[in-house]
Amino acid sequence: MPDLRFFVIPSVLLAATVAYVVANPAGASVEPLATPAPSATPRPTYTPTPTPTPIPASQQLPGLSGRLTYQSAQGLRAVEFPSGASVDSPTIESHDWDSSDDGVWRYNMRCNDNGTGCQISLHTRGGRFTLLGGSYDSPVAKWQPGGHALAITDAPEGAAARIFVIDDPSVPIARLAYDAEDGVVAAFEWSGDDLLIALHVGGARQLQLVSRTGSIRAVAELSASVSYFYPSPDGRTFAFTQSDPAGWHLMTVDALKETVVDLGPMGFDGPGAVPVVSAPENQGKGGPMYVAWSPDGSKLAFGGGFEPPYIMTTVNVASGAEAKTEFPSGYPGEIKWSLDGATLAVSTYDAERTHHETWVVDPDTGAGRHLMDGCIIVWSPDSRFLAVHGEDVHGIALIDVISGARMQLTDSQADAPVSWTE
Repeated sequence: MPDLRFFVIPSVLLAATVAYVVANPAGASVEPLATPAPSATPRPTYTPTPTPTPIPASQQLPGLSGRLTYQSAQGLRAVEFPSGASVDSPTIESHDWDSSDDGVWRYNMRCNDNGTGCQISLHTRGGRFTLLGGSYDSPVAKWQPGGHALAITDAPEGAAARIFVIDDPSVPIARLAYDAEDGVVAAFEWSGDDLLIALHVGGARQLQLVSRTGSIRAVAELSASVSYFYPSPDGRTFAFTQSDPAGWHLMTVDALKETVVDLGPMGFDGPGAVPVVSAPENQGKGGPMYVAWSPDGSKLAFGGGFEPPYIMTTVNVASGAEAKTEFPSGYPGEIKWSLDGATLAVSTYDAERTHHETWVVDPDTGAGRHLMDGCIIVWSPDSRFLAVHGEDVHGIALIDVISGARMQLTDSQADAPVSWTE
């Protein structure tokens, strides 16, 4: 995969060296979280445990349940436990990211080679098709969580400046919901019926909230760029990152309360290095950062930095208590919380993205245990097993995270887990 790093422009770096909090009379100020609780645990020194010899699928691990869907060279397949039998082709869509939450509506984009002149069509599960009027340049589209409204950015001058909203896909009328005029919409997310927007105007960096009626409220002013928002599981709070010469800061914003909190420095790109702005790994863009909310929204796990030491920080959003984990041979390219929130599964990637290792980590202490070489990790619904795309042994391995016992489910290099449902 190509390296998509790009450096922060000098003006942003200069702005990042000044005081981190910038007063905003029209909105909230950025408030640093109190010093982390004394119970925060320092990062441990690892002694990786040997990877057990995998047992064949004929000797199934006890306790397996649910349906595991995986990608193979022949397409999607599924296996059902405890029987271990193959089942009918799953209904999961291979491009589920462009569907509304309930799967009723999907969008499709067709663009010119340079990403301009994009035509957007809306489809129902039953085959209904509608084409939006007009075209969009370099659009980013997002469904409203729990609803059918669709927000679409448009970049007529090469940088996203406008947002259109289709309130009802069955009546595909796109209304202009926001026009940045001389600014750039650097990131946006739905916040209920409103839109949370990171606006860049000249050297200013603002967070704004745009209502369905078009009214705009300033939430906060920031000292550095915002490229992505990470919604909490309940959709009320959004995490984002900020960079300064000391490294990466993890921030949260409650759009309704208009409160922004600095959770503190979470990582860096090597001693004395200038922070590198890059797309996060969990947006599919190949960067070193990964930001993951716990299922109950009480904690955030943050991994970042191109250079060693490769550190993941888990922080309690309310108290600021931190646990740090250092990995020996790569940055956290995947961070997946178990469904019960008790354990983190992490796949580390080396700088060339050619070697991957899978770990399990206690989010409260930072203590970790090496399981095997591999990536593309999926939790079982009962939070006991992991499905991993193997690297030392091709195919999909299933691992009991308590005992470390490992079962080899498939043996093809093309096989990778997609989802594990009850």
